[in-house]
Order: sequence, then structure tokens, then C-alpha cells
Amino acid sequence: MAEVEDVLKLLWNAKVFEALELAGKVKDRKGLAVQLTEFAGTLDWLKGKPYTAGLILLKAIELCPEYALAHYNLGVVFTDVEMLADHPEYVALAEREYRWVIGLDQSFAPAHHNLALLYYFTGRLEESRNEYKKAVELEPSEFRYKMLGALLENAIKV
Repeated sequence: MAEVEDVLKLLWNAKVFEALELAGKVKDRKGLAVQLTEFAGTLDWLKGKPYTAGLILLKAIELCPEYALAHYNLGVVFTDVEMLADHPEYVALAEREYRWVIGLDQSFAPAHHNLALLYYFTGRLEESRNEYKKAVELEPSEFRYKMLGALLENAIKV
């Protein structure tokens, strides 16, 4: 049996495929899924590596399908500008991941917010408003949500 640390060490040494292969031999699947999700988020956000982050997140989901944050982060990766430029069809995959998160945890406000953004930028304004309202109800003081509210308000006037 391998340990979570063994997989992370391989990842930190840029041995992604070896790490993903070894991941299947780790007993603590949930613990590894959490660590992989964190690593992938850092990789995408700080290093701009959405494709590699996506592979790692898919492994995290395989290890622990009920881990909502892995699905959420995969939705974020699917809406990465580079990813969408190469694959516009990823909008549907991002929507699926955000819906999956909400199915796991309806109080996951960032998933409602990102889904609202996705709908807004794809012209689905009514669906965007519905998800926006849910996000604001869950986290009324979140500033990012208010910015989306301003966009939606202006969309009504157009």
C-alpha cells in the first residue's frame, strides 16, 4: 500500500502520470482526494495548468465521488479561458459539475454563484437569476455575488 505523501511527492516532482497510477494503491481514498483537489486547485490557479489540474481532479473524483470540492474545482477548470478557447463544449461539462456539487450539498453557495455566472455568460439570464438568488440567500455578504447582481440588473434594462 502506498501513502498519500508518496503520491504528493511524485506530484511535486512533476511526475503526474506516475502519481495518478500510484493513487489507486492508497488506502486513504478520501484523504488523498482532498490533497489532490488542493494540489490541482493550486496548479490551476497559481501555475495556469488547467489540463493537468483537470486530470488530477478526475482522479480525486474517481477516488471519492462524493467529495463536492473536487467536482466544484473541476467545474472551475472547465471554465478556464484556455480550456474554453480549445473546447467550447466544456461549458456543458462545467454545468454538469456545478449541478453535481449542488446535488451533493445545496448549501454550497460558490457552486450556485459559478453556475449563475456560467448561465449569464451563455445568455441564459433567467437561470442565472435563479442561481444568483440562491447564492445570495446562502452568503448574503459575499461581495463577488453582488457584482453578479449588478450585471444581472443591467441585463434587465437592456
